Amino acid sequence: MRKLMDVGRINALGWKRQMQLRDGIALSYQDMLSKLPVCSNYTVSRTGF
Repeated sequence: MRKLMDVGRINALGWKRQMQLRDGIALSYQDMLSKLPVCSNYTVSRTGF
């Protein structure tokens, strides 16, 4: 069973989305990456440590 959010109330107030969800996530991710400090020996492990 899928749970969907009812956007009827916010749409009634005149709100309209400006981009697709996938595009918004990609834009937010790129923004986050651009703000990370640069480190030449940075590695990410699969365990998260």
